[in-house]
Amino acid sequence: MRAGADEATRDRSARRPSRPAVFLDRDGTLVEEVPYLHDPGRVVLLGGVAALGRLADAGYALVVVTNQAGVARGLYDEAAVAAVHRRLAELLAGAGVRLDAVLHCPHHPDGTVPGFTRACRCRKPGPGMLEAAAERL
Repeated sequence: MRAGADEATRDRSARRPSRPAVFLDRDGTLVEEVPYLHDPGRVVLLGGVAALGRLADAGYALVVVTNQAGVARGLYDEAAVAAVHRRLAELLAGAGVRLDAVLHCPHHPDGTVPGFTRACRCRKPGPGMLEAAAERL
């Protein structure tokens, strides 16, 4: 069985070249911490994020992975998350930085919105968003 797993890994590697990635949290890392941020007008970049451009220039993929429990708690919807991420991308582009992927987990085990109220692999510290980014990139 081990040989099969090694063969599958080789097959994936042959299909697409791998490159290193930097995984970044959104709130408090790239943007100012705002509880349950869902208004694009409140997105403010933290100082120093333009330095991420050097990582991209060096061949690293830049990936944001963020828990967004406010969706499961009914505080905002995924359209609001997407709007915040569009604004984040605009602000970063203005600083010369382009993200390769932005992934979010809308789930929370204590949520109130059906379909989002559950434990999952994508909620950090689970590996789901990292695995999805690795597969995508």
